[in-house]
Amino acid sequence: MLNSYHFPPGSGLVSWLVMAAGALMAMHVVGVNIQPLLTVGGVSGIVVALAAQSVMANMVSGANLVRNRKYAHKSSRNNNRKFK
Repeated sequence: MLNSYHFPPGSGLVSWLVMAAGALMAMHVVGVNIQPLLTVGGVSGIVVALAAQSVMANMVSGANLVRNRKYAHKSSRNNNRKFK
């Protein structure tokens, strides 16, 4: 049995993708040139990926620091613990 809470239509990623694809198909059938819209979408995706590159690099390096424990926290200085 499913949960009693149902998501409203249009709340999920798949439904948004289906609606966007339907809108593009409808525009193509009506005669609107959709090639510039697709080009803008592709270029903006590349711009976002390049902008997020440094953020992702910082997140990965921070996770690597936490995973390898290459630092000592202030509270552990007095405990005579040896870190790798």
